[in-house]
Amino acid sequence: ESFTIKGSFNMNGDLVNKVDFTFRDSDYILTEAHAEEEHEEHEPTSFMSASTEYGAIFDLSNDNMTQKVVFNVLDEDSSIIGEEAFMNPATSEEFTLGYFMSKDIGMYNVDFGFRMDQIERSGSVTDEDHGDIDYYNIDDTTNSFAVALGRSLSDNLDINLGFASVERLPSVIELFMNGPHLATGRLEVGNPNLKSETSNNFDVTFDYDNGDFFAYASFYINEVDNYITLMDEDEDHDEDHGDEDHGEDHGDDHGNLIHSFYVQENAEFIGYELEFGRTVNLASGDLTYSFGRDQVNAEFADGHNVPRINPARNVYSLSYEQNDTVFKINLKSVERQNDFGEGETATDSYRMLDTRVTKTFSVNDKSNMKVTLFANNLLDDVARNHSSFVKGPVPLPGRNVG
Repeated sequence: ESFTIKGSFNMNGDLVNKVDFTFRDSDYILTEAHAEEEHEEHEPTSFMSASTEYGAIFDLSNDNMTQKVVFNVLDEDSSIIGEEAFMNPATSEEFTLGYFMSKDIGMYNVDFGFRMDQIERSGSVTDEDHGDIDYYNIDDTTNSFAVALGRSLSDNLDINLGFASVERLPSVIELFMNGPHLATGRLEVGNPNLKSETSNNFDVTFDYDNGDFFAYASFYINEVDNYITLMDEDEDHDEDHGDEDHGEDHGDDHGNLIHSFYVQENAEFIGYELEFGRTVNLASGDLTYSFGRDQVNAEFADGHNVPRINPARNVYSLSYEQNDTVFKINLKSVERQNDFGEGETATDSYRMLDTRVTKTFSVNDKSNMKVTLFANNLLDDVARNHSSFVKGPVPLPGRNVG
């Protein structure tokens, strides 16, 4: 349930043009229930959060530049109740101050943004063996900024260079999680001593469009200090839990789960995205066809792979639009992922062929109705998402129509 108020106060002053304001109160609950095996019963688990957020954007723009100042306050309470109450209740309080400007300087356009976050996270961790509870309060300030420089190389070609340094404090899940999570098949353990994560990203983007032919290419290098990830234990997670028949022992209840820990280590992400295509007139309609590809390589500082990184993929698209009818067909060819992290396995390649046709009907002078027919995974390929914790038992949907 979410209650939101948004508004704007037009001032038209010498300094402040207007103030956009917002208030949002949200209550969220997700209940997970699991299919029960013989002689086993699992109580449903409810994941809940309640948050209140309010903020304002002050528009200080003038004829020479766009300029805005942002304030935002967020209070959030998180709790988990039931079979998988693997995290004690936790709270977060965040205050954000931001500044943005955009200005044309000769042939160049300059964008700059800065953000400061004052964050306080409070929570606790229970020692299952002894029943002791350790309480933690993390209070820190993070600073982030981004700058981009763009210019037109010709009437049809633009180039943009960007650099961003973004600092992120660990979430309450990464800090305080401590217990079994059946939906991922893991016993997940957070770390209250995690440091803030800092991402330094450099990217260059080319954008071309002459009306008929279009092309886009982006290349980036992202150096992340203290990158936070959930890492599976690389040793046999059953060896310390004895025989599986000893189900009565409390410690053995978790012996069939993979033990995973939130850890951090310096990491580097290098990747690219590209797409090019063309639009032609055909039978009083427009036919657009395109090809796209994206790939990222991610390694930790010691050379081993970052886990759950999706492999390279090629995307072939064809669409035809005539009057009130649009037809689209899309083939996504995902390559095999052999660069897997500790505790992971390779993931086979697959092809995903989707198509849909949409027709718009005029109901009256003021209303339209859209009807869409779709068919996804027409090839009925067995496809698994490498970034999923449960890619083995839970493949992506097979052929489906609607």
